[in-house]
Amino acid sequence: MVRFPLSGNQLLDMLTLVLLGDFLTGVTVPTERKVRPGWENRFPRTADAILTEYKKSAVYKNETSLYDYPNSDVATERTEAFKESVAWEKSNHLPKGSDLTISFWAQLSSCTRRQYQILWGEKSTFLIKQILLCVMALIAGSCFYDSPDNSEGLFTKGGAVFFSLLYNCIVAMSEVTESFKGRPILVKHKNFAMYHPAAFCLAQITADFPVLLFQCSIFWIVLYWMVGLKHTAAAFFTYWAILFTTTLVSGFISIPFPLQVAKLLTTPR
Repeated sequence: MVRFPLSGNQLLDMLTLVLLGDFLTGVTVPTERKVRPGWENRFPRTADAILTEYKKSAVYKNETSLYDYPNSDVATERTEAFKESVAWEKSNHLPKGSDLTISFWAQLSSCTRRQYQILWGEKSTFLIKQILLCVMALIAGSCFYDSPDNSEGLFTKGGAVFFSLLYNCIVAMSEVTESFKGRPILVKHKNFAMYHPAAFCLAQITADFPVLLFQCSIFWIVLYWMVGLKHTAAAFFTYWAILFTTTLVSGFISIPFPLQVAKLLTTPR
């Protein structure tokens, strides 16, 4: 119930309203107005009458008295106290003209923690992606299963390696969409001086390292041994390094987008 003081009485005691939209509709649209029983003859009938009664209330006098608050001594004193508190909390590692309050490493740590919180908030999507990767590795491994170690298996083994690189790159590139969706939030946070866009981009890279490592591990371990590639440690870890590096670089393609848009869309403070 929203209350609207009126000359010592409660104007909204005369109305049966629930939401603010209902209140505004009840005040401005007579046909939608529901007057409480017993107040039919006392409630103002027109918008001008409602405004007149409102100007007689204590709420109107209190609100108009706040018009000059920005120029008052109390506002000046509180503003100076706020500036002093911000200056006291500001990190010594930042330039004096910076709007930020914490160091770049603290921003990086907070943004990295935020990335993992976002990932944990969508853990069902993350788990489904890992299951699909494992299923795709089994399907691909069955297509190139136990390729022979001669010229006949040269084409199939090459196809298995190419498919593993291509598929993981495509999966990594799917993050570009999420990067575009997060641009308005990044711009808003930069305007609020919460963190620098560079810290956000580096946090994405830092958070992606263990995630991509886990994703690639599921895929390459299953596919590598099902295809029957060379059974040596050197060959296995060479394949692992190339696959992980390629996937990592493909995922980083989406990182520059939020940084560039933050530079283009934000105005100087």
